[in-house]
Amino acid sequence: PDLKVQFCDHGRCYGHHLDDPNCVRNVEMLSLMRKWLSYWPKLYTYEYFVCTPPLYVCHEHDEAHDLRLYKSLGMIGWKNEGEFTGTKFVPGVGQATADIFPSNWQWLYVTGHLLWDVNRDVDELLADAESKYYGEAAGPMLKYHALRRRLWAENRACMGYPMDDPKRPTLLSAKGAKEELLGYLDEADRLVEKVKVEGGRRRILKFRIGRDRKWLNDYWIKPNEKMVEEEKRAICVPEMKGRVVVDGVGDEEVWKDAPFVDRFMKTVSNAKGYVPPLDERLHTQVKVLRDADNFYFLFTALEPKPDRMKFRSGHDNDNWNGDSLEFMFYPPAIDCRYYQIAATPAGGCYDASHPGGVVADDFGAEVVGKVLEDRYVIEMRVPVRRMHPLRPGETWRIMFGRNRTITDEICPNHWDHNFTVGGCGYHDISNFTPVKIK
Repeated sequence: PDLKVQFCDHGRCYGHHLDDPNCVRNVEMLSLMRKWLSYWPKLYTYEYFVCTPPLYVCHEHDEAHDLRLYKSLGMIGWKNEGEFTGTKFVPGVGQATADIFPSNWQWLYVTGHLLWDVNRDVDELLADAESKYYGEAAGPMLKYHALRRRLWAENRACMGYPMDDPKRPTLLSAKGAKEELLGYLDEADRLVEKVKVEGGRRRILKFRIGRDRKWLNDYWIKPNEKMVEEEKRAICVPEMKGRVVVDGVGDEEVWKDAPFVDRFMKTVSNAKGYVPPLDERLHTQVKVLRDADNFYFLFTALEPKPDRMKFRSGHDNDNWNGDSLEFMFYPPAIDCRYYQIAATPAGGCYDASHPGGVVADDFGAEVVGKVLEDRYVIEMRVPVRRMHPLRPGETWRIMFGRNRTITDEICPNHWDHNFTVGGCGYHDISNFTPVKIK
């Protein structure tokens, strides 16, 4: 009778309410939660919102909705994981981790109240807290945060591990949104300048508004600018004139002038936020072709120690967990689905559909690889019939990744073994490489 069950909802989406019928991930998670409740009603959650990581997001109303849902289901509690810089559990992190809790102070404040009483009015709590926090600058700052929350609520992208946060880079795509937000900050600064110096009050208010300006710049403006810049790097893939034999050689004439990507970088930044490029000794290139129904890829990866490589053969054997190439295909569909394929030099192939990480029926990918003295080559054909048609004029987003298992002077740490084009996260769909179908 004293047993309590902790339900760990790892992999749920925090971009939608848990009971949103249009979110594939959450439909599955809520169903699983209800089953556990039917076995044992003393259930409480272990949340992974902080794993995303959430940086200057607007989660207050979504959290309130889910806490009320938990209450209606008869659950007994809620717990959320914390993540802090300087801990052994989170090595090699930069400034972003230090900003998780400070930049989401409203979420922490509201959630603290709601855990005592889920019926508290969220808007009243926010208005009261922000009015006191910003003092004489409250007028424009309340408008500032109201606009941030509106932009957040209107964006229907998923959010949460392993997809990271594809919402933030797109929020300022709304016409005039950035200028309006910066205008409110400027107005707040002018009001603070008029505050009489009483015990450092002006300095405190300037500091608080300055943090909002910094977080807006670091976590909304810069990601949006990066996304826009990546659009300019889009590769155009016309229907090829010729034929490819998938044999791991890649000597067909059509490969010679095929569009390619080779801007591979580490997926983890250093403490100052710098993302190191891939060492030239591991130079990696992926060429792309297509016909009416398939993508074709020629992957060439320099490898100075091919005898130490580890990889698997076969189908769906976690082939990504070794020396391999990896793709995430995000077609221009409306259901937010994307697809994962990992291939090895031994012809191994792993495929899954996301959100949810569900191992899919075989996409029918054809994979042939060869290990040479100083590199390995993988040639593959990927049918798209289970994903989305290849329609001229549409743009896909594809994550091109390389996984390396060898720990040496090139990759001395365990977080040095993954590389993607542009250094984007493996599931960070907003920063996948744009691929235009011509």
